[in-house]
Amino acid sequence: ALEDIASRGDAAKLLSSLEASATSLGDVVTGMSAAEALSLKTRLTDLLFNSWDGGTTTPGTALQAVSIALGIVGDGSNLDGATTDKLITVMGSFADSILGLYRNVAPGMPVPSVAQADPVATKMSLALSTLLGSTAASTRRRAD
Repeated sequence: ALEDIASRGDAAKLLSSLEASATSLGDVVTGMSAAEALSLKTRLTDLLFNSWDGGTTTPGTALQAVSIALGIVGDGSNLDGATTDKLITVMGSFADSILGLYRNVAPGMPVPSVAQADPVATKMSLALSTLLGSTAASTRRRAD
């Protein structure tokens, strides 16, 4: 169903659908094997990664996209290196897009308030912190 929405090119509907899926992801993966959970998280990450268009970013779409990434990250489990890399890459794109809202404002044009960007930064920080902690823990386990 998500792939169908993506193929129609309706970015707003795809972000809404991905957000709904990511929000309930923790409950959904509870009954899955690690491989099934990884597959689902990878699929959602790929859809987010492939559909993100930083050129049409607003504080609202960035917050929605970061919420999706945070939902996919969850507690950091059931993520492989490639999926983690894509999540970090797409979050970097979110950050660049948000910064662009402030950098590229023409004189006389409205500037988004810091209050609009703050929730994006907070969620992004939490997602990155979880990803880094999970990656470090995984690396330590392999080294032991």
